[in-house]
Amino acid sequence: MLELPNRRPIEPIALTAWSIRETLQTRTRHFVGCAPETGIGKVSSAIISWDPSMMQGRTLSGLTYTLIGPPGFDPEAELEWNARVFRTRCEDSWRDVTAEAIQETAFAGTVIPTLICSWAIMESVSQGTRFLVGYRSGTGEPVAAGPVTSFDPKAWCVGTAEGAYRFAGLEMMGATEFELIIERFEHTNESDWIDVSEKFSDKLFEDENDQQQAPGGCGST
Repeated sequence: MLELPNRRPIEPIALTAWSIRETLQTRTRHFVGCAPETGIGKVSSAIISWDPSMMQGRTLSGLTYTLIGPPGFDPEAELEWNARVFRTRCEDSWRDVTAEAIQETAFAGTVIPTLICSWAIMESVSQGTRFLVGYRSGTGEPVAAGPVTSFDPKAWCVGTAEGAYRFAGLEMMGATEFELIIERFEHTNESDWIDVSEKFSDKLFEDENDQQQAPGGCGST
């Protein structure tokens, strides 16, 4: 009788700076993160089982993923996710469900910044108060949050009195930022606001090395 060679079990794939995304059309969830050994961004197939005690999940492809460290954000993985969204035509129809998935883990209660795909920072001339405006990644929902309380350029994060946000895209190009301010503040006019986004954007790229490192937690500076 012909003996088949023993097959070694496939080792789990480790991911750091990870998150879990859910497509709203198919309700499938996917791991998004960075493979620490190679630095390559990865997106899993649909998750079919999740063990929060082991921080492991099995996917439709038969692979097992192990999530290492706290949830985070990886630019390369974000590019991979955006490519998948484009290929599957589920653009603007997904949400970040990391906060839900970690409720029974050691990371329960971790602040998960809301991802903003395009953004601007608007400052009230009369009050000196700054507000974040932009669009929520995955749904395109408009955001006008503030006042801004902290900014961590290494993590691409801005904190506001209403929560933490992470820039998943570049500064907004266009005039829609003022439209969002008008929607939030009924009694205001254009002369009372200036766009100070460039000051924030410059800090994001002050050090070229920052662009090659995966942003981690959302701290304050």
